[in-house]
Amino acid sequence: MKTKQLFPVWAGACLAVLSSMSISRAETPPGTAGEPAVSSSTAADRDYAELENLLKAAPPEGIDPRGREGWLWREEKYKRYAVGTLAFYKNHPSDPRRWEGIVQRGYTSPSFITGFKPGFDENPSWGGLIADEAALAEFRAGQTALLRELELASDTTLHQRIGAAGWLFDAVKREAVQNPSGETRERLRVAVKDFMAKFEPELNAAEIAGSVAESFLDLLREQDASAAAEYEETLRRSRHASLREVADKEARALARLAGAGKIKFTAADGREVDVGAMRGKVVLIDFWATWCGPCIAEIPNVVAVYDKYHDKGFEVVGITLENTGVTATMEEAQKEKRLAAAKAKMLKFAADKKMPWPQHYDGKGFGNDFAVQFGIQAIPAMVLIAPDGTIVSTSARGPKLESEVRRLLGLE
Repeated sequence: MKTKQLFPVWAGACLAVLSSMSISRAETPPGTAGEPAVSSSTAADRDYAELENLLKAAPPEGIDPRGREGWLWREEKYKRYAVGTLAFYKNHPSDPRRWEGIVQRGYTSPSFITGFKPGFDENPSWGGLIADEAALAEFRAGQTALLRELELASDTTLHQRIGAAGWLFDAVKREAVQNPSGETRERLRVAVKDFMAKFEPELNAAEIAGSVAESFLDLLREQDASAAAEYEETLRRSRHASLREVADKEARALARLAGAGKIKFTAADGREVDVGAMRGKVVLIDFWATWCGPCIAEIPNVVAVYDKYHDKGFEVVGITLENTGVTATMEEAQKEKRLAAAKAKMLKFAADKKMPWPQHYDGKGFGNDFAVQFGIQAIPAMVLIAPDGTIVSTSARGPKLESEVRRLLGLE
């Protein structure tokens, strides 16, 4: 995602990337001053250098990183790295660099690919993979045990401890997302509280706490609006400015989007769109892209709500941030060809997914005119507009979308 984050696990939730891959994982968490001295052992130095080189390795020429070969090449690379870091940890038990590899292997874990779902070639993403779930669960369990050991070790850096805690926190959040319930949300609330208590006294603590608090608040907004409102008030009373800013982020976003209800454009299929003329209806403006895994995962929900409530006054308008592959050095004819191909691909994708609403397309990716105008830095981004033209939400995803649409249509 384009917004600043401390670790890739919070950046990878979606929302958006600017690379050619659908969702990228940062190869290496940022370093921190004050790292412990490394072992002078020739064997340890050699082994660690091999791991660093492996992590930096790029696919051979001729392999498309977005295609199946690219995904399988990367899968093998991450498996080798996972095995290698574990071997370094066991073979060099007094070398403090062992913890760097143990943390990193969590952020570059293998997906344990066994196949690809239909449609993967048109829209490569993690959601299109078929994985060995048992092997993945076993890896995660082993990683959890290693990171718990790291937490008790005496030769770790703040950077490593934050990385470990971030991965463990994300595991708790993953459970809360996959199995939404009061019980899983409570476990996540406890994890948030523990994380902030653990790191608040240390370097950059308020920023760290703010990242975790925001992650928790986003989930609450999707699953439990009343709990989200209560947690926002708790954050507003915090003595840390960064936590108060998290609570007010939604309000600032709504203010920034004040003009979204006046959007006008000619859609990719030629339709004229005027959101202002939709006054009296509930309108969802959906910033998305065909390369965005979380966007694709949300499509069935949006389609279902659209089909159910369209004839009652619910409209959807898409703003697509496609990666066209166009560069400044290309000849105009080549640029036009790329732009046309990306547009055709997007329209076919929308038709295949049964998305009948209009799509704005200008081929500029995150430079899309409306994305720039309204400060959209991550996708999916959903802007929900009430019948009176008021912007009421930027987080209407999952079950919250239908409940908000029903409320705004007066069906509750």
